[in-house]
Amino acid sequence: MYSCNHSIIAMNILNNIHFLGLMLLMLCLFGACKTDNLCSSKQDFEEAVSAFITEYQESEIQSNGKTLTAEQQAAYEHRFRNLVNDCYKKYKPEMSLVERQDFWKKSLKYVITRVDLDTKERISDQLEDPFYIYCKDEVVALIKESGIGFLMSLQEVMKDDLPRLMDMFSEEIEKIGKDFLENMFKQ
Repeated sequence: MYSCNHSIIAMNILNNIHFLGLMLLMLCLFGACKTDNLCSSKQDFEEAVSAFITEYQESEIQSNGKTLTAEQQAAYEHRFRNLVNDCYKKYKPEMSLVERQDFWKKSLKYVITRVDLDTKERISDQLEDPFYIYCKDEVVALIKESGIGFLMSLQEVMKDDLPRLMDMFSEEIEKIGKDFLENMFKQ
């Protein structure tokens, strides 16, 4: 009788382990599918970016000037990082110059709102994050590739946030301007 109870207990434990393993597998697959749906096509990616920016801006408005909670901010940050790391990097080779410009115009609205630009220390802390270094490098490369036209279009789109944007990229803009002037005088 004693060994029979042990067998029943052992079978219950095995069944629970199988159930937990199956649940873990389903969660992993669900997580992968969620990211794939976000990036299943370039069009889905572009729509996801627009939806993300709109949702973020609406959440800022709905907070009536109050900052979002740390949990809300972390959720948005996670989604944005997924859009860049999983989707942008995947479709970048297929994207035209205009599509990349549009992506970063929309993304910079989030970044400017996200990064607290009231203190220099906070800016530098944020920009030392490897993810944001990648974002900044992409924008700088895009500015170099696009020329002044992209900066002008940023000015139109960013209006109120342009001074903060210029503060973020001041060193790079100075370098680009210097290079532009040197090349102009060489010709």
